[in-house]
Amino acid sequence: MNRTCRLSLAFLLFAILLAGAQTAGAAGALNTIQNPGGGTIYYGALAGQPTPQAALGQVLTQVDTTYGNRPQLGKVVQNQAGTVWEGFFTVTDKSGTAMTGMVIVYAPKTGTAGGAVLIDTSGRFPQTVNSMFQRLVQAVTGSSQGAPQSTAAPPAANSPPAAVPTGTAPTSSQPAQKLTPYIFPDHSGSMGLPPGWTVARAQLGDVTASGPNGENLRFGLVIPVLDPTSGQSAALMGRGGAAPGNFLAIPYNSDPATMFTQVNAQIAQKQRMQAPTVTVENTQNLPIQGGKSFMVYAQVSTNNGQAAQTVVAQMIVAPPQAAGAYQITLFQIAGPGQAMVNEAATIAEIFPNYSKNVQYVNAAANAQIEQGLTQEKQALGTVASAIDSSNRLTAGMSNVLRGQTVIENTQTGGHATTSDQLADWLTQSNPNVFQTVPESQYISGIDY
Repeated sequence: MNRTCRLSLAFLLFAILLAGAQTAGAAGALNTIQNPGGGTIYYGALAGQPTPQAALGQVLTQVDTTYGNRPQLGKVVQNQAGTVWEGFFTVTDKSGTAMTGMVIVYAPKTGTAGGAVLIDTSGRFPQTVNSMFQRLVQAVTGSSQGAPQSTAAPPAANSPPAAVPTGTAPTSSQPAQKLTPYIFPDHSGSMGLPPGWTVARAQLGDVTASGPNGENLRFGLVIPVLDPTSGQSAALMGRGGAAPGNFLAIPYNSDPATMFTQVNAQIAQKQRMQAPTVTVENTQNLPIQGGKSFMVYAQVSTNNGQAAQTVVAQMIVAPPQAAGAYQITLFQIAGPGQAMVNEAATIAEIFPNYSKNVQYVNAAANAQIEQGLTQEKQALGTVASAIDSSNRLTAGMSNVLRGQTVIENTQTGGHATTSDQLADWLTQSNPNVFQTVPESQYISGIDY
């Protein structure tokens, strides 16, 4: 299954299991769909309040019962919270045919648990898994649109979006709306947006848009960050550890929840606004080559008397560069909790429909990057000079307090630190060989 389907399946499970959008069938009895394009789909709610292991066992038991043999499960991947487990399996059916399938279960500590299985013969599974997913979308949401096939950035997640506030009973997810392509005015990117959404700004791959039900979107926001645990970064920060300019100060090895919370808090601080209250409900680490990628599901309140918003965000964290600096690229959709539940299927299609013209953006940003690197080198040079001057001054004061003097052998160029008495005797007895070294000519690594 491609990563777009896995993202959509995560949102779909959220809609099915949390919003109560199951079709007919009691909890514990999975629904069955014969996919016209090949393969079979099982999905639905699970009985009781199972652990993830037990939920996985319940779903695979149906596979065992249906096909007559115990499935052989491969590596299981789980989200950071441990509530979503997924993996691929193989099983031999009663006729001896080799089958391959994918299983995913969602087992929260409270609330409805559930799962889904997509299975076909091993020879056909790679070709039919996407159509099985599309058929599942159609069955649950009533959409004839199916799942998007784009694999454009950002990488997709495999965990459900943030749960609705405890105690609510939201209505079911609505069918996915057809997305209208939108090309950025500067041709730096494109994306698909539902009807009624308005783009406020789109430039250099960074787009801001709003929906008709209080939703807001920000995709492609690049945030410069300094790692305060890096010595070079710390030297660039002001008193109290504040990062200069538009930089934020967040340790590179922060966990996803801390990083997301700090991004919100420090951006608000830069804008001289009160920091929002962020409650991270779930995070998911995504595999990526170079750097890190996280999905974050949270409730965010701006503390202005309005209700908290449900937020689904992806953070792509680039590897650290010079001076401990790195970048976070943010892709985020937020909105009222009920709207986010209703539009779960649509949101699932928005994320993979974003695409950035990397060559254009890189070319446009090169001048800014070069200018930034030059300024950074100048800043680092100034800091290094100041540190060296301070160390030299400290060494000179230390010699005075200890009654020591640095002398130089003018024939060899060697430096040595001796007592004031010995230094006086040597320079007076052999003035052509030994000279006193002034503080300004101390050699780093030898005299201090």
